[in-house]
Amino acid sequence: MLNVVAFPFWIVYTTLLSQKGWVSLAGQTPILVYVIGISIGTMAGLWVFVRAGRPLRYLLITQQHRFDRFMGLLFVGLSVFQSVSLIRYVT
Repeated sequence: MLNVVAFPFWIVYTTLLSQKGWVSLAGQTPILVYVIGISIGTMAGLWVFVRAGRPLRYLLITQQHRFDRFMGLLFVGLSVFQSVSLIRYVT
């Protein structure tokens, strides 16, 4: 329910914006507007992910076998690369 990772992000981001002079948090009204803007921006960003996720979901469902094969080949390729790197390091 509570994203604790967001607190350090917004503390750093708010400090940066305040130092640049782009945001003034001198009173209660600017703080309220800033927090409401953060909330609306977050909801808008999540809405874009939801809308973009629907076509992607259908694409992945119809192409699941190709996606599985690609992921398998990717992991095999990475393991071969790691093995060659390890052999070069040891010798």
